[in-house]
Amino acid sequence: MFILISSLFSCQNNTDSLSQNLGAEPQSTEQEKPSVTIKLSDVKDGDILITEIMHDPVKIDDFRGEWIEIYNNSDQDIDLQGLIVRSSKEAGFQIEESTLLARKEYFVLTANGLANLNGGIKSNYSYDYQM
Repeated sequence: MFILISSLFSCQNNTDSLSQNLGAEPQSTEQEKPSVTIKLSDVKDGDILITEIMHDPVKIDDFRGEWIEIYNNSDQDIDLQGLIVRSSKEAGFQIEESTLLARKEYFVLTANGLANLNGGIKSNYSYDYQM
């Protein structure tokens, strides 16, 4: 179960923590800017927003139906390689490979990437579910 409380939920790489900006509305830009990809170590507070979490699905097992939606609130693409997602009670997971979160875009991390088995959720990244 992933808990949406800042003291229990962390997104971090080896040295930096990302804080959550709950309830914030994604902002749109009027002018298109050239895309630049930044590493997690360059991410600032508020660049990655947690927008939705399905932490305990009712109609499907957790290992199939849990998911997290995040939003890139920055003007740059973000490489999520090294991102650790965990709760206080579970091991969580780490994104090991280069994984792009495009600027001003949503991104869904799922326990099971197969929509026909996970409750119909389109997945951008599938993680190993660990209890």
